Amino acid sequence: MTAKPIIDIQVVVINFNNLRSCVTGLRSLRYAYKGECNIAGREYFKKPGYHIHMMQINNAEYTRKKLFVQYLRDNEDAHIEYVNLKRQLANKWAGHREGQYKYTSDKTDFIMGILRKAGWQQ
Repeated sequence: MTAKPIIDIQVVVINFNNLRSCVTGLRSLRYAYKGECNIAGREYFKKPGYHIHMMQINNAEYTRKKLFVQYLRDNEDAHIEYVNLKRQLANKWAGHREGQYKYTSDKTDFIMGILRKAGWQQ
């Protein structure tokens, strides 16, 4: 996807049994560990320009993300609309103190609409 100057990396694990080792390893690479950060089933790490979203395979967050991405891959119009929304929001919130939060928050309605079209049931 395009828009913000951040690379999102999704890491899928069987379980979080070795989470402590992952935290130690990623901290050595200068990632800050943020815990779940308001999304159950996801462990979040960040450093300037990079976000790592670690989740267990087949949990609700993993399934939701997988469904969303697949829908965008299968529906070019939805993909283009999402890219345009991301660009618009990146420009709107650039330089604002809470810009990253607002950018993410303002995508929620679009994302939920896509998930409903894709068959997501909460």
